[in-house]
Amino acid sequence: MVIGRVLGDISLERTLQNAETLHWVQVVVEEKTMTALDLVGVKPQELVLLCASNASCILAPECPVDAAIIGVVSENGNRG
Repeated sequence: MVIGRVLGDISLERTLQNAETLHWVQVVVEEKTMTALDLVGVKPQELVLLCASNASCILAPECPVDAAIIGVVSENGNRG
């Protein structure tokens, strides 16, 4: 698991047939930009928790995935 900051959405012109409804975003993790599947509905500049391993493929069986966002991190120290 890693924490990153959302840069913004990625718009796809074409994609796999069973992946048309998936939402992709660009995320910065330790000064590197990566593409991640958004599973929770994130917004630009939010701090997010990513599953960035082979395990992320399990989260989106309809499409091969290297990274998936599984939560938004609270920046004010509060839970929820």
